Amino acid sequence: MTTRLRVSCVTKNVQPNSYVYECIEAIGGLDAVGKMWSCPEGVAIAAIVNKKCEFYVIISRREVDIVVASYGGRKYLKTREDGFAPARLMSLPECREHCAQLNASRCSLSS
Repeated sequence: MTTRLRVSCVTKNVQPNSYVYECIEAIGGLDAVGKMWSCPEGVAIAAIVNKKCEFYVIISRREVDIVVASYGGRKYLKTREDGFAPARLMSLPECREHCAQLNASRCSLSS
């Protein structure tokens, strides 16, 4: 059975001269029991491709799937509704900030 997880934050790596599709390092959110989870982009891509996990975001009170896209031979994550750039994912809060706002004792982000 495929696990379906809501993504509510991202870990970004925005550096000078980086392309927008290279800026997401990890995605994260809360699991069913309220514990913070985080998944590196490469692991999330493999989980989607291998049909182990599905990820989604909430936009205007509806679920929008996260999909794997490719540019120049590099796979990256974006929402089904995004164009080339993962604009909706990039608009999510940073996971560390999101974690701090929730309650640090419930979060288990690796450094």
